Amino acid sequence: MERVRLIRKADGYYCQFRINRDVREDSEPTGKAIGLDVGLESFYTDSDGEKQNNPRFLKTGEEKLQFLQRRKFRKQKGSSNRN
Repeated sequence: MERVRLIRKADGYYCQFRINRDVREDSEPTGKAIGLDVGLESFYTDSDGEKQNNPRFLKTGEEKLQFLQRRKFRKQKGSSNRN
């Protein structure tokens, strides 16, 4: 079932397409299995001993927020630069 919708919003017109499509991927089993351990210090560790570091999104987001708040504090209240 295919379908096309035209949508009007405040900032313009949009077109949505809906298409049904069957996707098949032929793959052969390799017979190998791995184990994953999810933790706090490392994001995951697999059964081969490979570790992936934890991305720490919260810490980087807090640092950026702290930087932006310091910039805003230096601006004069009511100015367009502060907004």
